[in-house]
Amino acid sequence: MTISTTIRADGPFDGDGVIVNLDFEFKVFDDSEVQVLSRLDSSGVDTELTLGVDYTVTLNANQDVAPG
Repeated sequence: MTISTTIRADGPFDGDGVIVNLDFEFKVFDDSEVQVLSRLDSSGVDTELTLGVDYTVTLNANQDVAPG
């Protein structure tokens, strides 16, 4: 049996050190399904942030009607 998967992405978002809420528009069922990366323009290197330490995720209650 084959199981298909699709990687969904949103962004990139330009951070300014002030914005704290960034909306995404794809369906997830658990906050651990969201991966956040940070990139400094000077290095061009992505750093994976840690859920619960570097960021939190608040999911919309009805992912079918309002994903994200």
